[in-house]
Amino acid sequence: MPRSPWYGAEACSESESGMFRSCLHARASSIGCFVSNGAVWMVQLQRDRARSVHACTASFSISDADGTGEQCCYPDSASLLSAVRGAPFVGRSIVLGAPPEFVVYRRMFVAPMPEVEIAKAIYWQITNEIDDDPDEYCVDYYMVGNLYHGGRRRHELIVVTAAEGRLREYVSCYADANLNVNAVDTVAGALARSITSHEVSGGSDSACLIVHLDPKSPIIVAAYAGAPRLVHRIAHSLVAENGRSLEQTARQLMHAINASARYLGEMRSGAFMPSFACVVGAGSSERSLLEAMRATNSDLELRLVEEAMAPAHRELLVSAGGELDCASWTIALGLALYDCPVEASEVLA
Repeated sequence: MPRSPWYGAEACSESESGMFRSCLHARASSIGCFVSNGAVWMVQLQRDRARSVHACTASFSISDADGTGEQCCYPDSASLLSAVRGAPFVGRSIVLGAPPEFVVYRRMFVAPMPEVEIAKAIYWQITNEIDDDPDEYCVDYYMVGNLYHGGRRRHELIVVTAAEGRLREYVSCYADANLNVNAVDTVAGALARSITSHEVSGGSDSACLIVHLDPKSPIIVAAYAGAPRLVHRIAHSLVAENGRSLEQTARQLMHAINASARYLGEMRSGAFMPSFACVVGAGSSERSLLEAMRATNSDLELRLVEEAMAPAHRELLVSAGGELDCASWTIALGLALYDCPVEASEVLA
């Protein structure tokens, strides 16, 4: 069986309240920690004695240790420890975001079965799909729901895999800084929490498509009620510097977004159909790209990430001085929400 899947990360289950586990600490969440754009981004949610919630943040740059010019995703332990000590964080428990280039998403169907049997079924299917030894991978999953596939009732899953050796090396950077890694989660999971959480969106049933333009591993995530329901990879050429005009990029991104929306409509019979889409990770060109995408006359409403985020989450980042146009802060917040769901009334009161 897969060993140490995601270092304790628990798969989302529709039976869980709001898709989140209970808060691990009465005063604070774990520290959500994500590496992106040559920096480490850290967010922790803290409750005061009046039960109001605020966000504590910190960030620092990572040096190009190997001199190749490639962005490094391995922070050194001394810088990590200094950042944690220099910010008013509570405790040293963290939830890490796996680097996007580590992660492979697979859509999978299994027969209805007890939850304890699902891991065995996933392992069997993974064994038939990859050439390597499946025991060399960390494997976990998000439960999407039930549907009829091939004329039979099936559990629909998003299965997530990453090479275990590579992930262990990444986690060891934080362990060496005397930080306690509670879990490793994905960008898809973190973005879904930040943007479509029931707790902070007033119970809205709206689903959305989140376009994450990571330079190494861009994806489209269909998110609903704080959890990913579909993950599609985007061609890397769409985010690469290759002389393509903004209008060409916008048209091709809209083609990918519309394809994902149609897929949801055909496979889920309208369930999780998105009411809007947002773009994160486009940097300084994010607003211009969105305007170019709107010019394609799409029927789907398009929003910036600060327009798409649940109001309470947006308020948390504003109060902490976080940059709303920075995808990294949004992802780090979603990681902090892994073990600390927030009620809107606790933030916006």
